[in-house]
Amino acid sequence: MGKKLFVLLLILMSLSLVGIIFVQSFFINNTLENEEKNFTLSVKRALSFVSRDIKEMEIRDYILKIRPYLSSQEALDSTLIQELYITSEDELNEKTIVHRNTVLEERFKVPTLFFEIDADSITISNYTNERVTEIYNNTIDGNLGIEPQEILRDYSSMPELRKQMWETSFNTFLKDVPIYKRVTPEQIETLLRRELQGEGVILDFEFAIYDDDLATKVQTENFEKLNAYGVPIFLDNNNESSYKLWVDFPERKRYLISSILWMIVLSIIFTGIIILAYVSAFYQLIRQRQISQIKTDFI
Repeated sequence: MGKKLFVLLLILMSLSLVGIIFVQSFFINNTLENEEKNFTLSVKRALSFVSRDIKEMEIRDYILKIRPYLSSQEALDSTLIQELYITSEDELNEKTIVHRNTVLEERFKVPTLFFEIDADSITISNYTNERVTEIYNNTIDGNLGIEPQEILRDYSSMPELRKQMWETSFNTFLKDVPIYKRVTPEQIETLLRRELQGEGVILDFEFAIYDDDLATKVQTENFEKLNAYGVPIFLDNNNESSYKLWVDFPERKRYLISSILWMIVLSIIFTGIIILAYVSAFYQLIRQRQISQIKTDFI
């Protein structure tokens, strides 16, 4: 084997080995980055669910507190009726159809002890809806009959409108209530653990609620904000909030590496086999060259 051919084979084998190691390292690093992106996506999705659940839990708690007052006539302060009339003519059957949509708003005085604000009471509205369809026979002169021939009535409590109005009112009243009176660390930990496990993230965590850049009383002892994930909580009527829930995972790197540990182990094993084969081939090439050189010298 010529010297140039020997050097060329040595260079090609070395480049191949370096290339294989580089490709495997790139593949492992790329997989780790994808795992981190998926982890971040799962955590942020869990945090958004926790933010929603905390808000709904607070609203539900206050609704339960004020509900007894809404069923008491003593707390009834005033009523407001809004009506909409729509009339249509059925010329074929000589009938007149009158549609009436009535919204009854009942306003109740509720003590403010639930909200801890500087006022004696607040006003909470309850809504009901009545829809009536009256069908009249037209008289010979084209006027309506005195009594409707048929009356159709439908009642509903308008729960969606009522809930929306209550949430708007609560958001205004609760904006100045200290955060530690609105939610506890135990509640946040329970919700976080449930939502994270639902996303497949089974990992110890630390959390804290910040008011802008200031830490509040609602936090765990070992929380560090450096690599934490955050989401706004207690959004107001403009979908804005100065409060943000942050979650930190001290063992995040170890958790991510463990998720691709089998791939790293296999890559190391296969790379070791390739290196062993390379060393063996290199050794055989050197021996072959030495034998060839001895033969040449002998001749």
